[in-house]
This record gives sequence, structure tokens and C-alpha cells, in this order.
Amino acid sequence: MAVEQIIPNTVKSVTDYNYVGSSTLAQGIHMPQVDKDLVRRYGRQDLTGFIEMLSNKEEVAGLEITHYEKDFIHSLVKFDASTGTAATKTLSIASAYSFNISANTSPYIATGTTATYTPRKYDIIEFPDGTEAQVTAVSGSSVTVYPTNASSIPAVTTSDEIIIKGNAMNEGSSPVDSRQSRLLDEVNYVQIFRDDIEVTNTEAGMESWIELEGPNGQKGYVYYLEALADTYHRFRNERELQLLTGQKLTNATLAQQSGFETVVKTEGLIPQIENGGIVEDYSTSSGLTMTDIDNMILTMDKFRSGREHMIMCGIELRQDINELFRGEVTSGGFDAAKNGGIVFQTFNGERAEALNFDFDAFTQMGYRFAVQQSQIFSDPNTLGAAGHKYKGLGIVIPTDNQAVYNSRNATTAVTVPSLTLMHTSDTQGSREMREWVTGYGMGARTNGDDKFVVHYLSQSGLRVAAKNRFGLFNPTS
Repeated sequence: MAVEQIIPNTVKSVTDYNYVGSSTLAQGIHMPQVDKDLVRRYGRQDLTGFIEMLSNKEEVAGLEITHYEKDFIHSLVKFDASTGTAATKTLSIASAYSFNISANTSPYIATGTTATYTPRKYDIIEFPDGTEAQVTAVSGSSVTVYPTNASSIPAVTTSDEIIIKGNAMNEGSSPVDSRQSRLLDEVNYVQIFRDDIEVTNTEAGMESWIELEGPNGQKGYVYYLEALADTYHRFRNERELQLLTGQKLTNATLAQQSGFETVVKTEGLIPQIENGGIVEDYSTSSGLTMTDIDNMILTMDKFRSGREHMIMCGIELRQDINELFRGEVTSGGFDAAKNGGIVFQTFNGERAEALNFDFDAFTQMGYRFAVQQSQIFSDPNTLGAAGHKYKGLGIVIPTDNQAVYNSRNATTAVTVPSLTLMHTSDTQGSREMREWVTGYGMGARTNGDDKFVVHYLSQSGLRVAAKNRFGLFNPTS
């Protein structure tokens, strides 16, 4: 075999770029100029923030998350329609205002139910027109009433809300029928979230031109660190997406598919508010108005919401709020710019002045709202995707963790943890956020594979206490 030679091995040329670049070398002789810093054109793409806000975390030993809530201790009543006026009336209680007590509650084996109603004999009730009446007889759903200070009982419609103000008893009275307040049960589930990233040890040893960073801050010129970081952040982002928007699994056909029999889903914050909280629709064409805000506050006050709230929203609703208070929107009798209602910083002759058009918080009718802009609602590949409902959504979250019911009395004021991240645990510790490695690499020596796999897992779910204290500004066209 002949010795390899280059012919000609010498040429007449100046040493310039073309001469050196013309050499038939596999990799070329010129070193490429590659900046060691990776440009993250969209940042770290970490959409989390909601979970970090949850200071309340609780370990559970089951898949179901159940808690009980006390309903109102006072109850109004509605009657079936009754036309005309009369000196006395026997009214029929609307079926929705009855409650059936089962006789077949363990350990009892009797059958049947007993229907219960309010009001009671001797109760004082008041009709929407101000007419006060006293209940003189109750028989099943039939209630006989006489006016206390008028000549007649008014006509009644099915929408009339009649309030019960107490009773007025006769001398030497006997006990009245007892009343029981009812409890509500709220059930959610913990869900298993998981992601994994596989890296061969060949690739783990390959150097890159750029310096990369892993999920725990480790740096090096190896690409697998970037792959680990992407998987970690993607996993956390997707868990947050489902804790915000996830819906319960109720489709039995899906549950019958092989491998899906034990899949459990948690219901996210937004669906829980939609199903039991305060929802105020607003028009995307006119933007959020003061009327929308007032409606939200009035409903919150009705259902004993807190006084301190955060509006978690994307940039679209943040823009609407800014424009409303800058006076670009006039509605509900409110004009921010009229007669100097809101005065911005005045310029005082300084060479450099900064004008802030953002409104980070506002107070109306004793209710304070801090605006918290979240990137997750604007991200074009998740909740900010075209055609989805989340871009203009605003989640109203109580931040004072206190149910405002007789809040002036420290003895009877009730503190409620509004949001709690529930998670399971096992003999190895918490499963709220778990990371481990299998295979060969990163300290693991679990099998003979020339690769390693990094696993991320969370078994967690959301408990929302007193959904009546939460709200949604819901965009509609």
C-alpha cells in the first residue's frame, strides 16, 4: 500500500481565506465563531406562578379530597304563584324549597322519606312589597298566613323571595319546631402528572459549542443539560395548566379503554369557579366596564366574599383595566378622566420624566383588587392560543383567607384557607414534586443500559374552599 501524498503538495499562493478554505479537509481548518451563550428568544418559558402562590400545601392519604362547607344558616322561601290579594292565604311552598330526609340511613333499614319545609308556625315573614305576615298553620307544603299590619296578603309570583325574620310567640308558648342547617360536601381528586427524559451516555459525553444550563443550575457544554431543563419546565407548566383548567374524568367509555381504568383527574380552579363561583360576563367588543366590576362586587358581597382579592389575568384584560381607569372607556356612570377624577403625575420641569399608565390595584365599595398579570394566559401555544376562552379571562382570588361573616366580631369570624395544594406521600416522602434517575448515569446504577432516564412525577390536586368567594371575569363576544 502506497503512502498517501497530496499532489501537488506545494502551490504558489498567498495565504488568504480562499486558499485555506479550498483545502479538502473534512472539518475545514477555520474554527467557526460560535457564541457560547444560548439566546433564549422566548426566555426560559416558565409559565408557572399559580402554584408558587399556594402557601397552603397539605398531605393526603387517599385519592379523594373531600371537605365540608356550611351553607347559610338563614333561609328564604318561595311559594307557587298565587294571584290576587286576600285577607288570608294558604300558599304552597315551591318544590325546590323542600328537603327529603331518608329513613334508610345506616344502620336503619326502614324505607321511605320525610319531606321537610320552612317556614314554621308562628314565624314572621315578609313579602317583597314590604307586607309582613305571620304563619298560623303549616301542613306539609301548605302554609297559612295572615298580614300583621295590613289588610291583605299580596299576589305572589314564583320568583318572589320571601324572607323569614323570626317569630312572635304567645304567652305560655310551647317549643317550636327545630331547624337544622345543611352542609355541602365538595369532592376533588389527586391526579398523577408525569414526564420523563431519556439520555444516552454517548450523547451525554458529547461537547457542544454553547454553554447550557440544567434544571438545578448546573452548567456545561453538553446538550443533555438543556434537554433536562426543558423537560423539567415543561412538566411544571403542564401541571399548572391542568390545576387551572383541568376537568374531572366522567366519561365511562374512556375509563374502559385498556390502560386507562385507573386514570384519575383533578378539577382545576377555573372549572370549579364556573360550577360554583361567581361568574361575571363582559363584552370583548366594549371591554371591561365599571358596571361589570360593580356587578362582581355586589354578588361577592351577597355571598360573603373576602375584601382583599387578586385578579389573575393575561395582558388583554390588564389592558382593559388600564383603559377603563385612564378614561378611555365610559360606562356605568363612571368617567375616569372627567373633571380631573384621576390625576396622573404632573411634569415639574425635570429633564427626564416617566409616566406610568398601569393600574396595579383599585378599591371599590370597600373591596380591593390587585391586578396580577400572568404569562400563562398569553402564551400562544397554551392558554393564549387562538379561539380559546382564556385570553381575556380574569380569575378573582381572595387573598385574605377570611370569610367575611360577622367579621367585626373576632370570636365568630371564620378563617378559611382559600386554596390548598393537596398531595400524596409514600415511604420515600412527598409526592408533590418528585425527581429520580434510573439506568446508568447521573449517579444511578440500576441496570445494564448504557443510558439514563430522568423521571418527574407529581400526584396532587386542588382543594378550593368556599367557591362562593371566588370569581371570574368571563369574556364574551
